Amino acid sequence: MAVIIVCAVNSDGRREIIGMGIGESEAKAFWLAFLLNLA
Repeated sequence: MAVIIVCAVNSDGRREIIGMGIGESEAKAFWLAFLLNLA
């Protein structure tokens, strides 16, 4: 199992969680689907 949490820094300098994904592994297909869903 893989859990990915994406954080970013907003214009005020504060960190925010902008996405989270859970998959069977960190395979290319998982990353591609996860990143495309962030947009």
